[in-house]
Amino acid sequence: MYERCTDIELLKIAQNARNYGLEFGENLAVLELFFCPKNFDITSNDLQNIGLVFTSLESIKEKFQLSK
Repeated sequence: MYERCTDIELLKIAQNARNYGLEFGENLAVLELFFCPKNFDITSNDLQNIGLVFTSLESIKEKFQLSK
């Protein structure tokens, strides 16, 4: 889903987080999730399905507002 990123900047961030007592910032895996590029392969079929989900949610919202 994403490429492994071993950037020197992430190591510096982790070191600074350790110096300031920020435990979440010491975890390189978490930093990679935030800062490394991700490659999402979304097909047109996936986009259509996502659109259907939002259309359905909008329909539910409208029906809920009418039932008040």
